[in-house]
Amino acid sequence: MQKKFDFVSSDDMAGFRLQRFEVLNWGTFHKNIWTICPEGQSSLLTGDIGSGKSTLVDGLTSLLVPPQKIIYNKAAGAESRERSLRSYVYGYFKSEKDAETLSPRSIALRGNENYSVLLASFFNEGFQERVTLAQVFRGRDIHQSPDRFYVIANRDLSISEAFSRFGKEISDLKKRLARERGIKVFDSFTQYATEFKRRMGIENAQALDLFYQTVSMKSVGNLTDFVRQHMLEEPPVQERIEGICRQFDDLNRAHEAVLKARRQVEMLTPIATETERFRLLEAEISGLKQAREALYAFFAGQKADLLERRIRTRKTAYDKMEASILSIRAKLETLRSEQRQLERAISENGGRRLEELTELIDKLTSDRKRIAAKAELYMRYCKDLKLPCPSDESSFLDNRSRAAEGKNSVVRQREEIQNKQVEQRVRQKEIDAEAAFLATEIESLKGRRSNIPYKNMMIRAAIAGAAGVSEDVLPFAGELLKVRDSEAKWEGAAERLLHNFGLSLLVPEEHYAAVASYVDRTHLEGRLVYFRASAERGRHAASAGPDSLLRKIEIMPDTPFYDWLEAELGRRFDYACCAGGEEFRRLGTAVTVKGQIKTGGLRHEKDDRYRIDDRSRYILGWNNREKLLTLQDGLDKLLERSREIGQELQQLDRKRKTADGAWDRLQGILSIETFAEIDWHSLAVHTAKLEEEKRQIQAGSDILRTLQAESEKKTADIRAQEELLGHRQANLGKLEEGLNRDEDLMQASKETLADYPGDDRERRFTQLTDMMHDALGERKIAIETCDNCQTQMRGWLQRRIDNEEDKSRRSSGQIIRAMQ
Repeated sequence: MQKKFDFVSSDDMAGFRLQRFEVLNWGTFHKNIWTICPEGQSSLLTGDIGSGKSTLVDGLTSLLVPPQKIIYNKAAGAESRERSLRSYVYGYFKSEKDAETLSPRSIALRGNENYSVLLASFFNEGFQERVTLAQVFRGRDIHQSPDRFYVIANRDLSISEAFSRFGKEISDLKKRLARERGIKVFDSFTQYATEFKRRMGIENAQALDLFYQTVSMKSVGNLTDFVRQHMLEEPPVQERIEGICRQFDDLNRAHEAVLKARRQVEMLTPIATETERFRLLEAEISGLKQAREALYAFFAGQKADLLERRIRTRKTAYDKMEASILSIRAKLETLRSEQRQLERAISENGGRRLEELTELIDKLTSDRKRIAAKAELYMRYCKDLKLPCPSDESSFLDNRSRAAEGKNSVVRQREEIQNKQVEQRVRQKEIDAEAAFLATEIESLKGRRSNIPYKNMMIRAAIAGAAGVSEDVLPFAGELLKVRDSEAKWEGAAERLLHNFGLSLLVPEEHYAAVASYVDRTHLEGRLVYFRASAERGRHAASAGPDSLLRKIEIMPDTPFYDWLEAELGRRFDYACCAGGEEFRRLGTAVTVKGQIKTGGLRHEKDDRYRIDDRSRYILGWNNREKLLTLQDGLDKLLERSREIGQELQQLDRKRKTADGAWDRLQGILSIETFAEIDWHSLAVHTAKLEEEKRQIQAGSDILRTLQAESEKKTADIRAQEELLGHRQANLGKLEEGLNRDEDLMQASKETLADYPGDDRERRFTQLTDMMHDALGERKIAIETCDNCQTQMRGWLQRRIDNEEDKSRRSSGQIIRAMQ
């Protein structure tokens, strides 16, 4: 940072000038603090050869010049690096030959326990400012460059004051200096140089290069080259070229920006036009959608108006119908009064006996029809059951006795059929369930190569999903084992012996925790055995005997569980395979080809719940073709047996229906307890006698015939008026029902209309009214067609909305493409 004002009275003392230079343990300046005090004046450093002049100059140079540029002892005319920072810090002062190797060895004044300090104090008289620069060195290895750190202070420091009495570790000194106010500590020369150049106003790094060249210069050589290299700054030709290029780039970018803006205006104009069209389309779509939302309320209002007019019409018709009914009732009352007068006159002229005969004849005729109908049904039952049709009480009682016996037989037959049906249905259900299980198993086997049951596969799939791994990572032992093709006759025995082990899941060590946690917290709906198949537990089993079952088992070669399976099989299933007889009784652990297992010399087991060659239960191997064929054959047999049972059930059902019909007929016969209940012939004879008596009375009186004719006419008139009254009352009921229905519909329509907001109602209803002709054409709205018209208009509106939305999407696409 350059100072603007300098109040020094003379230029002789301008700038920062060296006031004092101190060294501690630098080169041959050992133990004590050595000081030079120029006091800001020009000073001459003289002395004999080897007195340390170059050593002090190198110390001052080290404070100001980057380490990589310094050639120590250059002031003494050294052309190579005969001295180094390490030689100054350790204080090398002579060389001597090593007694053993005879090679030269440098002798040092100091070791790694000592430290070195260089300190220079500068003062700027014009600004009354001080800057102290210091560097602290500590050897760490005689073959490596010493450690150092850099110090800058804005006040006067001295080695005795600031760089002593800090303890044994140099880091304590560094921490103490860093805590002091006005002092900065640095680990790199770059940061240190940047800071002291800033404080001392050194703007150009070339000034320090010139200082370095002149402070240790023995001869100038070519003065022109020296001035050009060390006193003149290199013209910034490259920077100027780069500046011109940047200006050209800026002008070029400005020109391109103008052209781009012009193109943007040209491109944005159609976008703005299309955007306005898009906005209008969206407004049209919004209006159509709002009109669609108002359809229910609009047609509810239309229906309410139509219903209101029809209710008024129906109320008028209702009033007229009520008046007509009152008139008919008055006329009926008059006719019935006249009819009663005629009946009294007929009674006075022999009509009473005629009434009695008429009543008796009507009653007997009704009873005869009823009994004849029952007798006809009874005779049909007898014909169906091959029983004789009874003509008297005795034959009727015989039929009842036979019917009672037949009913007991039918009851037993029905019970027997029902029991067979239940048995067959239970059997068919079991077969169907077994067939469904086999079908599921077959379908599962078709999608894989292993023989593991479907239920176990589902449990594994759930575990693998919860653990976040593929099912192949968690194999069943049976998927990795098979009986060798050359040992096919031992396949059944091996399947029995290894069945439970083959259904065991093998879990790698890295997935054991996830599997164990899932299994513990989940209801598996089945049985699961799994092994923690750690690679460390896999070990080679002892050599198996020549007849061992292990020699008949093959392990999948490329499985990572090969060693574990080999060890586990050797530990648990080293059974001798023998034919039986004396050999089986002699051996301690053996298995026969028929599946008898002997363990530990004492325990024997043979599980013949299933055939030993039943391949449907095989679980070993990585080819399930044989199991698929066996299961498919079993499924075909089950389906055939299910069809046979279905046919048997149909036959039993037909037998049951036949027995039910016989039981109903027998029950019908037994429900008639006396012969009189079906004896209609006696009633017919009695009725004929009474009708003859009635004809004789009517033939003997002309007045009676006239009165009866008049009575019949009145009766006909009364019947006609009653029919008319019933018809009018029915119409009145229909009118009332229609009126109530219309009132309910009108109330519902008004509620629908009231639900639509009133502030937007008039505008939307006017919009829909204008649309009706386009939507419905010449179709008129009626109460019955109102809902259909609403549906038709909704479809028309939806088509318009879809059409406008299609236009909107195309417009949006055009806008997006134009913007892109």
